[in-house]
Amino acid sequence: MPERTPDALLADKGYDYRQRNRIERMFGHLKVNRGIATRYDQLASSFLGMVHLATARYWLKFVHAA
Repeated sequence: MPERTPDALLADKGYDYRQRNRIERMFGHLKVNRGIATRYDQLASSFLGMVHLATARYWLKFVHAA
């Protein structure tokens, strides 16, 4: 038992909402690309560029289907 009870609790509420499912699915689609799944790029800027390209490719498929 703690000596003092805490005044507040800091927690991540992201696991309580529907958005977690959307985020997990987005990462699933992005990880189809080998460079993103294995984090092959050493530089953060190169990795971010790969994420942008993969996201654009995914978005184009979605827009084209609509």
